[in-house]
Amino acid sequence: MIKNNIKSLLIHVMISILAFIAYIPFHISVVKWASEEAAKNHHIVMISVAITIITVALLLYYYFSGVFLKEQGSNFKNIMSISLTGFIGIVIWFIAFNMNLIEGTNVLLNSEVWQLYSLYYSYCLFFVDEAAISIPHIMLVFCIMPILAMWVGIKFPIKRSNIKVN
Repeated sequence: MIKNNIKSLLIHVMISILAFIAYIPFHISVVKWASEEAAKNHHIVMISVAITIITVALLLYYYFSGVFLKEQGSNFKNIMSISLTGFIGIVIWFIAFNMNLIEGTNVLLNSEVWQLYSLYYSYCLFFVDEAAISIPHIMLVFCIMPILAMWVGIKFPIKRSNIKVN
C-alpha cells in the first residue's frame, strides 16, 4: 500500500510537470487583439486546448496507474493505496482556502497560495487560468479527478495482450 502511494505521487508529479510544460508555450506573452471577436475566438480555442490537456492528463493517470500500481484486493484498499496524492492536495487546498481566499482581486490565481495549489494540480492550471475560475470549491474537484482516474486504472487496467502493434 505504501509503495502504491509513493508510485501514485510520482505519477502525479510527472503528469503535473508535463502539463505545466504544455501550459508554458501558450502563456509566454500577452497578445493585444485587433478586435473583440478575434480575442473571443482565441479564448474559445484556448478553452478547447485546456480541456484537451485535462483529458490527456486523466488518460495518463489511468494508463500509468494500470501499469505501475498494484491491485490491493478491495476498493477501499485501492483508494487508500493512492490517497497520499489527494491528501496532499486537500491539505494545500484547505490552507489556501483558509489563509488567502482571493486577495481582493476576485481572481483565484492572483493569490500565491492558490498558485502553489495550481502547480500541484497543474493539469488543470490552463483551464483555471483561461476560464478565470474564482470559485475555490471547483479547485477541490480537480483534486479528486486524478484519484478517480488512478482508481479506475488500478481496477480496470489496460491489458498488454489487448494492445497489438503492427
